[in-house]
Amino acid sequence: MKWFDQVVRFLNAKEPRSELKSLDDVSLMACVRRGGRVRDEAFEILYDRYREELWRFIRSRNVSEHDGEDVLQRVMMGLLKYLEKETPSRFLPIAIQKTKWEIATHFEQYQKRDWGRLSLEQMSAQRIEPMVPAPSGEPGDLVSFRALAAGAGLSDVQEEALILHYFVGFSVKEVALITEVSENVVKGRMRLAKLKLRGISGKEDAQ
Repeated sequence: MKWFDQVVRFLNAKEPRSELKSLDDVSLMACVRRGGRVRDEAFEILYDRYREELWRFIRSRNVSEHDGEDVLQRVMMGLLKYLEKETPSRFLPIAIQKTKWEIATHFEQYQKRDWGRLSLEQMSAQRIEPMVPAPSGEPGDLVSFRALAAGAGLSDVQEEALILHYFVGFSVKEVALITEVSENVVKGRMRLAKLKLRGISGKEDAQ
């Protein structure tokens, strides 16, 4: 197995830290599961590799910066425990799923009815800003986007696809992995969502 060969090379290397950085995600996860001296270093590299993506995702879900740090810490602790027992085929989808669960738990603790759709007043109060610029023709901030999406009748999966791609910054391939559908399905969801958004924009212009 490719990952097994990479782990063996790492264990025999004179400079383990530099060797670890060259391993792919599956090999690093195998190192975490192996335990011992390689566990912490391997997980630290995975953390460094995906921290920015997970942080953008957390902030896109209307979590404040202060609370986001706490959510991210719980996510990483949970991932470490999980990887000590399992070696999934991909790291990012598992990380995103656990992040969703932690965010849901976070808002549950504050008695929020729906962690994915806070009221506009709540979102405005938190002043959530997009982590990457919105594309031309799309809303310039996450708050106005959610309001527009609701008015256009976007489904949850359509809205999620646009947010993950345009506001969080994931590629179409990554969105497909995270949402566990094909790339064509993701493209279809985004295409239909854009048509709905253009439709409501046209109605506003006509008025």
